Parts: sequence; structure tokens; C-alpha cells
Amino acid sequence: ILNVYFINIIERDYNYQEASLDLYGDLRLLFNPDQVALDESIAWQTAFWYWSKKVNTVPSVKMGYFGVSTNAINGALECSG
Repeated sequence: ILNVYFINIIERDYNYQEASLDLYGDLRLLFNPDQVALDESIAWQTAFWYWSKKVNTVPSVKMGYFGVSTNAINGALECSG
């Protein structure tokens, strides 16, 4: 059974394939996502990767709009309007 962990408390429902390929060039995080919770260095790497790749690319996030940041991180999980 694979456990799904927060990416440094950033995203609650995440498939680690893309992050693993970008960070390591392999699927180690997809096949062993526990590494994100058990290794602080990996937790920070995946958190920074997620912010850089998925959140900070949204123009309004760079303008400092907190609600847009929350929407970029959790989307429909928290934002419905």
C-alpha cells in the first residue's frame, strides 16, 4: 500500500511522477512516496519544485494575491468561486 503525503503540506492529492522525473530523472517518488515524508531534504525539494512549477507560474501569484495562491495550490479543494 502506498501512502500519499503532503508535499511539505502544500498539496493534498498529488501524484509524484512529474516531480520525480524533474528532480531525479526517474520514478523513485512515484514508487516510494514515503520518501517525501521521511526525508526532510526530499520534502523541501518537492515543496520548492511544486511552488516553482505549479504555483509561481500563475501571474496573479507573483502580484501577491493570497487567494490566487490558495487557488493555485488547492484549486477546487478549497476554492469554488
